[in-house]
Amino acid sequence: MNKLLTVVIPAYNVEQYLDNCISSFLDDEINDKIEILVVNDGSKDRTADIALEYQKKYPETVRLITKKNGGHGSTINTGKKYAIGKYFKVVDGDDWVDTNNFIKFVNLLASSTSDVILTPFERINNENQVKKLITTDKISPKRQYIFEEVIDKLGDFYQIHSTTFKTSIIKRITAITENCFYVDQQYITFPIGYVKTLEMLDLVVYKYRVENENQSVSLKNYQKNIKMLEKVALSIVSYVDSIELSTNKKNFCIKRAAGITQKVTHVCLSMKERRSSKIELFSFLDKIKKSNVEVYNDIPGLEFQLLKSSNGLLYSPINIVGRLKRKIL
Repeated sequence: MNKLLTVVIPAYNVEQYLDNCISSFLDDEINDKIEILVVNDGSKDRTADIALEYQKKYPETVRLITKKNGGHGSTINTGKKYAIGKYFKVVDGDDWVDTNNFIKFVNLLASSTSDVILTPFERINNENQVKKLITTDKISPKRQYIFEEVIDKLGDFYQIHSTTFKTSIIKRITAITENCFYVDQQYITFPIGYVKTLEMLDLVVYKYRVENENQSVSLKNYQKNIKMLEKVALSIVSYVDSIELSTNKKNFCIKRAAGITQKVTHVCLSMKERRSSKIELFSFLDKIKKSNVEVYNDIPGLEFQLLKSSNGLLYSPINIVGRLKRKIL
């Protein structure tokens, strides 16, 4: 039977969470309509064993793919090679979905023709279980839009957790960078050149676990992996320069790249001041400026604006204030 949805689960050492993740997708009503590709990224724990148990129990639905470690991007690249679903969604192995809403979501995919479908998601603090709904009131649900007409309304709601793309589009995009964190920004940006229509469904599907100290998006790990964040920012700039985009799509991608560049600046200024750190930050910002001055001029945030207006002379006081605010002097 043709599958309506391929779910790719990037999985690296997630034995603690994977059972909850995979089981949240499974229900007799939709098992024959979906495929779940668990891409084991060279895990050293029981991740593969857990996935294999599900594959044996649900051979028409769950498939384990084991590969050597290559990072989040490599699992998406691998998943899209094997995907046969009409639509394509990525759900990390330490996250999960609301089963009841997921069932409704899958059934609605049968009649959908939109290139990308957006759904609200819930951000859940792993420490205290506090939940935050991430949605938008700028787009009405259950109607199809021309992507071009609503792209400026998407803002930060347009994330890997809220997006489900047509598989045919994902198979066309440039390969996601491997052995690199933060590539979810590539995953949601690279399809933009091919997306023509968009639809929003008022179903909270994705449950996103945050505040896990091992997550790449913690400040400590941002500091450790700052070069990867820089690489992703430059890749988005390169994408903007390499593809024919409409004005609205180009502006959206520029804002994305500028936002990531702001994050790089913010993270650099959260670290103890070193001459090498300062040189590296300004070298990175110079690369952005030379690659695409529109991105450079669109970088938001007071920290960057002060650095820019002072030609870097305010780096030290901004760095001190930034570290005081974050209590990491």
